Amino acid sequence: MKHIGVEFYENTNDFFERREALVLDTVQEGIHCASAEIGVPEPRTYQVDVPGRNGLLDASESVFGGALSFKNREIKINLWTEFDTDNHFQSFLLNKLHGKKMRFVIGDDPSYYWVGRLTVETAKVSLAITEAVITADCEPFKYPIPMPGVEAEKSL
Repeated sequence: MKHIGVEFYENTNDFFERREALVLDTVQEGIHCASAEIGVPEPRTYQVDVPGRNGLLDASESVFGGALSFKNREIKINLWTEFDTDNHFQSFLLNKLHGKKMRFVIGDDPSYYWVGRLTVETAKVSLAITEAVITADCEPFKYPIPMPGVEAEKSL
């Protein structure tokens, strides 16, 4: 099985110094990251209906400074834990993540980070197992993690 895992950073300095991360998918803690679903950002378009013209006039690039721009994208991270008989997992995630704008790194793409506002939903599957979905309303691009001597650009 492919290891996914996610690291969340609330503080910008902590992120760039790679310290004080909330890491989800640690077998010792009994947290498992089942999947990360990364949505596609929708392009921002501006079309004008000109009377007498066939089709719409697409002015998207000219309106937005010569480059196409994008709306936010949604990322969903699916987690589960076992031995959660006291609902500690739900409280833990809500206290640490819910409603916060954070930088985060998804384990199968460790050279880039995302920026987004997080929401948390949990569901009790059985007496001991809890599932959680962390939904991030993210900026459209992922950003390269700065590394000395390596130049990289943001990417869709």
